[in-house]
Amino acid sequence: MPSLQDRIDEKMISLKKQLPSEVQLVSAFNQKDNVDKLFSDLGRELLIGIIAVIIVCSLGLTWGTSLLVSTAIPLSILIGLIPMQLFGIDLNQISIVALVIVLGILVDDAIVVNDNIERRLQLGDSPHDAAFKGSREVGVSILTATIATASAFFPLYFLKGNIGDFIRPIPLVITSTLIVSMVMSLTVVPIVRQWGQERLQRRNRKAASSMQDRYPGLLGRQFYSLSIFYEKSLRGIMRKPLLAGIIAMAVGTSSFGLLPLLGVQYFLLRRGSRCLWILSFPLEARLRIQRTRPMRSAPGFSSSLG
Repeated sequence: MPSLQDRIDEKMISLKKQLPSEVQLVSAFNQKDNVDKLFSDLGRELLIGIIAVIIVCSLGLTWGTSLLVSTAIPLSILIGLIPMQLFGIDLNQISIVALVIVLGILVDDAIVVNDNIERRLQLGDSPHDAAFKGSREVGVSILTATIATASAFFPLYFLKGNIGDFIRPIPLVITSTLIVSMVMSLTVVPIVRQWGQERLQRRNRKAASSMQDRYPGLLGRQFYSLSIFYEKSLRGIMRKPLLAGIIAMAVGTSSFGLLPLLGVQYFLLRRGSRCLWILSFPLEARLRIQRTRPMRSAPGFSSSLG
C-alpha cells in the first residue's frame, strides 16, 4: 500500500501539469498514513508480546532456561514465514495479527519438554538420558496438541469470497509457526539442555545438584506453594467426582445463556470511522447539486465531485 500510494502520487503530479488552470486536483482520501500507523502499532505490540512472554517465563524458570524457551518465538516466526511466499501471502496486517495471536502458544511445547527434562534430572538421570527420555516421553503429546491447535484454525483457509481472501493468512501463519515450534522443542531444547547440564557438571558437581534442588524462577517458591495448595484442593475434589462433574457441566453450559445478549456485526467499525461510497452515473445525466445537500448535511459525511 505505501509503495503503491507513492507511485500514484508521482503519477498524479505529472498529470496535474496537464490540467487546465481552472481545474483543481484534490486528494479526497489517502489510506497510506493509516496503513503506516497500523503497521507501526502492530510491530510495537509484537515486540511487547515477545518481551512479556520472556518475563512471564522467568517467573517460573531460571533466566537461562527462560531465554532458551523464549528463543522458540523468534525462530518459529522467522522460519514459519518462509512458507508464506509459497502460498502467495505477504506480510500484511492480518498476518501480523496472526503472529500476535500465536505468540503465547509458541513457547508451550518448549516449556513442556524443558519441564520433563528437568524432572528426569531430578530423578537422577544423566544429562544425555534426561534429554533423550524427557523429550521422547512427551513427543506424542506435543505432536497431538500441535495438530489439534492447528486444526482449529486451518478450516479458515477454505473460506470463499472476499472474507476468505481477507482472513486466509491467519491459519497459514499459525499452522506454519506451530509446526516449527514443535520441531524446535523436540530438537533444539534437548540438545541445549544436555550441553548446558554436562558443562555445569564438569565445572562443579555440587553446584549442579544445588541448581536442581532450589526453586527456579523469580517466583519459584510461591509457585511451589501454589502447586501444593492445588494438590490438596484436587484431592478434596476427587473425593466427590460426580458432584464436581455436575457443577463443572452446569457452570459451563450456563454460559451459553449469554449468547442472546451478544450483538452480531459483520465488521467492527470504530467511532469516527468513515464509509466510502462510490456512485457512478452516465455523463449525459444532469445531477442537481441541491439533491446532495441532505446527504452532505449528515454528521460525519463529506462528499467530493469529480
